[in-house]
Amino acid sequence: MQNLSSLSAPLAGVGTAMIMPGCSALTAHGFQDRASAVAFGAFGASFGLGTAIGSLIGGLSQATVERRWKTGAWKCSAPSLMEA
Repeated sequence: MQNLSSLSAPLAGVGTAMIMPGCSALTAHGFQDRASAVAFGAFGASFGLGTAIGSLIGGLSQATVERRWKTGAWKCSAPSLMEA
């Protein structure tokens, strides 16, 4: 089981990394002129906000949540991320 959990983190990272180019392409294709600039601004702001809030939530959960619970939650959420 340890081998599966060591593979799930890199696979989830690769899947997450593939989201960015797809979202950028859809945003570029879906908007024209000024709307494109506004859409890319909102797109970048949402990623920045998500990075800041995600770091805070991750730090709080790391400091407060019991280790055994986090490991179980990761094993449940990683396969669902890979399906998406």
